[in-house]
Amino acid sequence: MSITPFPATPPVPPERSAGADWTAGPPPPAAPPYMPPAGAAEAPRAAHEQMPPAGAYAPAGPYAGPPMGPGQPAWGTPQPVQSEGFLSKLFDLSFSSFVTPTIARIVFVCVIVLSCLAWLVFVIVAFMASIGMGLVVLLLGWIIPFLIILSTRMSIEFYLAVIKTAENTAHLVKPQP
Repeated sequence: MSITPFPATPPVPPERSAGADWTAGPPPPAAPPYMPPAGAAEAPRAAHEQMPPAGAYAPAGPYAGPPMGPGQPAWGTPQPVQSEGFLSKLFDLSFSSFVTPTIARIVFVCVIVLSCLAWLVFVIVAFMASIGMGLVVLLLGWIIPFLIILSTRMSIEFYLAVIKTAENTAHLVKPQP
């Protein structure tokens, strides 16, 4: 008894053998179009499924849609963002706008610059004390500024995530009269 690695395949019928014209013969029958049962009324469509009459509006771009009313922009039309100035955000006593996203980059760049300058000052002072101490600070002194930069980045990301959450969920809270 011999064991074959693959199961035996059934023989190929002569009409399906190599060189035979597989496309010959009548095409398969087409499915009949759907016809509702006789006497059945078409179910009313939901408002979002109803199509406007032909020619009611012409889409003009990927976000275009029917106008919402007189003087209203079309669906998906980008609206201009009303941005407040830095000083108006800074002195907003109701705290309805956030200044942190505006100054986050500036703070992070300042921390990077100050950490690198502090490391260079420590390296210079260490070399003035002794060559051995200077080499140690040169090779290992970058670790503390790196950790300061890393912790600052993590803190800024945390604050920005909290602010973005507050901005994105502000519409869920009803304003207090």
